[in-house]
Amino acid sequence: MGFTILQWNSGSIFKNWHEFKNYLSTLDNLPDVLCIQESHMTPKYQPSIPHNNVIRKDRSPSKGKGIGLMVCVKTSLYFSKIVVALPGSSNLEVLGIAVRGFSIFHTTTPSNTLTLASFENLSNFAKVILCGDFNAHHGMWGSVNTNCSGRSLVEALDLHDLVIVNTTTPTHLSLTGRNAWSLLDLVLVSSSWASVCNSTVTSEFLGSDQSVVLTVVKASTTPEEFGVPKWLFGKAAWQKFSAACDYTLGSFSIFLDYAYCLFETSVREAALEAIPQSKRSIKIAVPWWNKQCDIAVKNKKHAFNGMERTWLLRDTTIFKRCRAKARRVILEAKSSSWLHFCTSLTSTTNLSKVWKVIKSFSENRPTCFIPTLLAQDISAKNKQHKSNVLANQFALSCSSANYPSRFVNVFLPAKTGLLRQELSLATPIDPQIYQAFTLKELISAVQDPKNITPGRDNVCYEMFKHLSTKSLEVMLQLFNKIWYTGKIPSSWLHFIVVPIAKTIQPLHLPSSYRPISLTSNVCKLFEKMVMCRLSWFLDYHKILSISQSGFRQRQKTTD
Repeated sequence: MGFTILQWNSGSIFKNWHEFKNYLSTLDNLPDVLCIQESHMTPKYQPSIPHNNVIRKDRSPSKGKGIGLMVCVKTSLYFSKIVVALPGSSNLEVLGIAVRGFSIFHTTTPSNTLTLASFENLSNFAKVILCGDFNAHHGMWGSVNTNCSGRSLVEALDLHDLVIVNTTTPTHLSLTGRNAWSLLDLVLVSSSWASVCNSTVTSEFLGSDQSVVLTVVKASTTPEEFGVPKWLFGKAAWQKFSAACDYTLGSFSIFLDYAYCLFETSVREAALEAIPQSKRSIKIAVPWWNKQCDIAVKNKKHAFNGMERTWLLRDTTIFKRCRAKARRVILEAKSSSWLHFCTSLTSTTNLSKVWKVIKSFSENRPTCFIPTLLAQDISAKNKQHKSNVLANQFALSCSSANYPSRFVNVFLPAKTGLLRQELSLATPIDPQIYQAFTLKELISAVQDPKNITPGRDNVCYEMFKHLSTKSLEVMLQLFNKIWYTGKIPSSWLHFIVVPIAKTIQPLHLPSSYRPISLTSNVCKLFEKMVMCRLSWFLDYHKILSISQSGFRQRQKTTD
């Protein structure tokens, strides 16, 4: 299983970003790696693509304005960033990543400034793929003229055993000058792997003066790692689900872990039979793109074809006007669509739909990529090592060793003993709190409208709402056994921990992340039943102070 690399010289992300995203939405399969040159980005502008991690390298102000590199990698594809030390005299901009055993270097350089020294440290890597705009002209790849960058690049090919996999199809269109077409966007590959790489130049310019180049690597690699697919509850056959649960949920075993394993397996298998799951294909959505945008882009392509046939000044001017009009129409379509959405909002609008639209319009999306972590002078690069480093950091942050010794040894025991004494004197013994849970309590807890993210078992709240009375009684027996024995299933002790980056913190430090735990929804349902009973007990016996309004039903802190 190989992967695909898309490279494109945008000529400015600000001008052509929307048309580029629409182009991605038309592709059947999204490329695994997107390499964008001359992004011209500033730190305030944070463009993003859904289902992709973004790595960028903005042009240093000391080296002049413009340039800039941007690489987007699928979230399902594991990669690590490569730091390349270049000679101080080199003007080559490099952004490197390691993907599936290949070292991919995304490069660009100002016009005719490429030197042999620019490739000095790239020979230290194996299975190299070097792609970018080198601004190099040479007869080897079909250029009419030869410049210094072209001669340096040819020397580098021999010295570092690299091969150009491009055809002679040009990629750059100059609206000025004698030679309009030239091949500037090249793909260089280690000679031993050139046979498995195929590079093609598309006819799409997307508002820039350089076309999109697609490179397919057909090497045998490890399969992609996809996340857990989501349940499509809107297309579920709930009667089939309920009947399947009734058929498989039988007698209750005396062994707690075995009984819970049977219950969890029965519900999950019934869900797989009756509830479809989201497909693993990734699509980019541009919701505000309309027919006017399609017409403007079509007119621009028509003007481009006319200019390419004649190269008259009149046709060149028409093309430039159509290109400018297409950019203006696209921006106006996005603005008018946002205005229409804002005016349609009412007090009854579903908040989930509101946030979905906002995310589709927003260019700033949080990235789930975790770079190489540094802990005690040790670099964690692969997933397993990063997981262990973060686990140690989370355990250290939650340790009781963080509390002062006086608080642990003196204050906490005294406060706990005093609270127990007050409860034993003021609270009567109520046998109702120890009674078995009833079916009414379970149904009341199941009817919670929230459908939160499941844990490792992938069982959701929505499934509980469609269980029959027979299946709910089996679940109730399981909960009552846990309630009386004081033991919980061992699977409840294992959960998914998601590290979330803290704002304005260096991402290479483990302390810059906070954990979020995704536990079993069956466990959360049981916890809710226990909480409701304890809340009733505290309210009925008036144990809580009358001034306590926070975290209580039908009360708020402003009361």
